Amino acid sequence: MNKFKLLACLFMFGAGTLTAQAQTDSLPTHFSQEEQITDDPFAQKWELAVHGGWSYRIAKLGDQVQPDFVDYANKLRSGYHVGADLDYFFKENMGIGLKYVRFGSKATIDNVTVTDIATGQVIGQGSMSDNIAINFIAPSFNYRYIFPSRKAALQAHYALGYLSYTNNAKLINDDLKITAQNFGISLGAHLVVPFGQRLSFTAGATLLGGSFGKFEVKRADGTTQTIEAENDNERENVTRIDLSVGLRFKL
Repeated sequence: MNKFKLLACLFMFGAGTLTAQAQTDSLPTHFSQEEQITDDPFAQKWELAVHGGWSYRIAKLGDQVQPDFVDYANKLRSGYHVGADLDYFFKENMGIGLKYVRFGSKATIDNVTVTDIATGQVIGQGSMSDNIAINFIAPSFNYRYIFPSRKAALQAHYALGYLSYTNNAKLINDDLKITAQNFGISLGAHLVVPFGQRLSFTAGATLLGGSFGKFEVKRADGTTQTIEAENDNERENVTRIDLSVGLRFKL
């Protein structure tokens, strides 16, 4: 009888060990058991962020802006932006990612008179409008400082990539599409406050810099014209500050 009890105990112990091993083996291969059960909001390596807010172009207006249109041009300096980031943290405080952000601004002015500079003759009268979109997409390097309490972090980024400019404009009865491309640079920092293991709130500021010296102008009749700046003062400087809020999702 005692031998039977001993064999039964050994069987139950072995079965328990095999069950525990099976549970451990069932975890995804890219997670350890410790990572699977942790509630640390900064433990996940992949993060997806969405953000948006107010933007202001800080560059000085070019010399080509006529005095009568300074107020109009200043309206186009402020606008909105929306964007998204996909980040991978190969270390707790360092990572790489892909950043996208779109800036938009528009304005309209009535009672515009267009004259021939050479003759002074009035060519037309009417309204003028601009609808500007500036897109930036680039790989990024991220640095993250996690506060000792692990309830918040300060995340900074540096990105260098593609910058595009599109302006769907109208001058009197002439519809224009003005486009340009160049490189741009982005530097910024955001405060990250976790709501839980998977979701965080972010708020911060970014400086995005760039300028354009060559534009392609397409008219409604199909004709295309290329305009190039003769000097730095005639370049379209689109450097701006973005103030944004958003959410970060741990993947």
